[in-house]
Amino acid sequence: MLASILYSHRWLPVTLVWLAMPAVARDINVALGDVPQHDLWRQLIESMNQVAAPNRFVVQGVYPFKRSLSMLESGLIDAHVPIVELSRIQHEPVPYTYSTVTLFETVFVAYTRRDNADVLPGNMRYYRVETDPGHRDYFDFPVQPSASIESSLRKVAAGRIDAYVFSFRPVDEVLLRLKLSNIKRTRYAGFNVKFALRKDGNQAEVDRLISTAIGKLLANGRFDALLASVTANPYRDWQPWQLPQHSPQ
Repeated sequence: MLASILYSHRWLPVTLVWLAMPAVARDINVALGDVPQHDLWRQLIESMNQVAAPNRFVVQGVYPFKRSLSMLESGLIDAHVPIVELSRIQHEPVPYTYSTVTLFETVFVAYTRRDNADVLPGNMRYYRVETDPGHRDYFDFPVQPSASIESSLRKVAAGRIDAYVFSFRPVDEVLLRLKLSNIKRTRYAGFNVKFALRKDGNQAEVDRLISTAIGKLLANGRFDALLASVTANPYRDWQPWQLPQHSPQ
C-alpha cells in the first residue's frame, strides 16, 4: 500500500490516505507431462489464461514425468500437470505438493496376460511389474520404470513381464492400436488428478491462482467442455478379445 500525506496547512493534523497499488502480474511456469493427451492440458492452460489476467500461465514444454518433476523440485517451473495424487498410499514424502483443486479421478489398470490368472492387484509385489518412470512411488512394492507404453504392453503380451500398471486412458489407446487380444485389463486403484506444485514460499499463491482460474472455468462451462474427453469416458470393465474390431464402443 502507498501512503500519501496530504497537508492542508502546516499546523493542521496530518491525514493519511491509503491508495491501493495495482495488482502485480506474475507468470506461473507450467510443464506438461508427456502423455497422449498433452494437447488437452495445453488447451486447459490456454483457457486458464483467458480468465487469469493480469497473471499468466506459461507452458514451458512437454516432458517425461520424471524430468518434469525434477524441474519442479529444482525450481525451474512452478507447476506440473497432470499428476496423480498418491497421498492415500504414500509411504515416504515426495519433493512436491498438490493443488487444492482436483481435475478429475483417474483409474489405474493392471494389464496382464489373459492366460495368467495368478497375477492380481493384491499380489503384484511378487511379480515383474512396470509402470511409467514418474509413477514408481505410487506402489508400496518395487516396480520397474518404463518410458514406453507400447514396449511394456508388448512385453506383457510376450510374457517378458507379468504386468504393466498405469492410468487406463493413455494405455487403452495404445492397447487398441496394437490389437493385443491376449492382454487382460483389471482395475487396480482410483486416484485424483491434480497439479503438482513446487514446495516453497510461493506454493500457496500459485495454488490460489490455479484454483481461481479453474473456478472461473467451471462457472462458465469451459472446464467441463475441455475435460469431456476424459470425464465422459469413465473406466469400464471390458476386455480386448470381447470387442468387435478391438474397440470399447
